[in-house]
Amino acid sequence: MLSYAFKVLNEKGYQNLASENFQDADELYATILIQGIKYQLKRGFDHTYVEKSEISSVVRGKINLSDTLKTQTILRRRLVASYDEFSINSNLNQIIKATLKTLKRRISAKSPYQRELNTILYLLADVHDINIHQINWKIQYHRNNELYKLLVGICNLVISRQLQSEKSGEKSLREFFDDQRMCNLYEHFILNFYRRHFPYLSPMPAHINWNSDDGTTIFLPTMRTDITLTSGEKTLIIDAKYYESGILKSNTLFGDSSEKINSGNIYQIYSYVKNKDTFHSGNVSGMLLYAKTDDSEDLDLKYSLDGNTFYVKTLDLNQPFELIRARLIQIKNLIDNP
Repeated sequence: MLSYAFKVLNEKGYQNLASENFQDADELYATILIQGIKYQLKRGFDHTYVEKSEISSVVRGKINLSDTLKTQTILRRRLVASYDEFSINSNLNQIIKATLKTLKRRISAKSPYQRELNTILYLLADVHDINIHQINWKIQYHRNNELYKLLVGICNLVISRQLQSEKSGEKSLREFFDDQRMCNLYEHFILNFYRRHFPYLSPMPAHINWNSDDGTTIFLPTMRTDITLTSGEKTLIIDAKYYESGILKSNTLFGDSSEKINSGNIYQIYSYVKNKDTFHSGNVSGMLLYAKTDDSEDLDLKYSLDGNTFYVKTLDLNQPFELIRARLIQIKNLIDNP
C-alpha cells in the first residue's frame, strides 16, 4: 500500500515495488531507500560545507592565531588554520546512515537486502553517526536536495517506529499510524492505484460546486472528493473511509439498537453526487469505500436514491495484493465496462 500511496514511487526505479513480496514493512522501507539512494548516486549525494581545523606549514583558509599561540606550533614553523570543506557529512546523509543502520538491525540477517545496505553504508563511511533520539526533522528542502524528501520521509517512519517499539514493544502498521494518517495513506493508495493503471479514467480529487439557484454560496463548505473516476458520460465519486473499528454504528439514543452506516458519511457522498449531477442525468454515482476492520463484515451494498446509484463497499487490506487489485478493478468496472 505504501508503494502506491507515495506518488514519487511511480517514477523510474520504483515501478517494481508493488509487485515484490516483502516479509514486513522494514523490507519495503529498505527497498525504497536502496532504490532512492542508487538514483541519488547518479546525481550526487547531498554535500555541505563543514568547518575543519588543522596544523599545517601551508596557510589554508583562516589562521587561528589563538590556537596557534596556545599550542606553540609557530615554534615549529606551523600554524593552526581553519577552512571550509565541501563534505558529504551533511545532516541529510547522517539521517540516511542512521536509518540504514537501524534497518540492518531490524531485518533478518538472511534478508537479500542486507548486502545492499552494507554497500551503501560503505559509501557513507565519511558520514558521522548520530543518535536517532536527537534527530532534527525540521529540514529545509530546495531544488538541489528535493529528491531527499521521500527518502527522509521513509527515514522518519523507520526511526519513529523504532523509537515506538523501544517504548512499548513491536506494533503493527495499523497500530503505528493514527486513524488520520492511515486514512490519508488509504486514500492516496486508492487514488494512485487508479492513476497508475487506469489513467484514462482521469483519477483525481475534484472540487464540486454547489447547485445554488441564485448563485449564493458564501459560507457553504468546500466540497472536495477523495477520488473521482470518469468514463465517457459516467462519473464515479469514491469517498475512502478508514476507521480502526466500528464501520456500522447503532444509535440507542432513539431506541434503535440495529447497526447503521454512519449518517454523516452517507449525507456527504449524497451531497457530492447530487451537486455533481447538475442535469439530473443519473450518470453520476457515489461510493463509500471502507477499509474493512476486524469487527466488521464484508459490505457490498447498492442503493438507488432519487435517480442516482450509491454503493457501500469494504476493501480488505489484510489479504494478498492480487485480491485487493481485483476488488479495485471490479469497482472501476462499475462505470467502465470493458
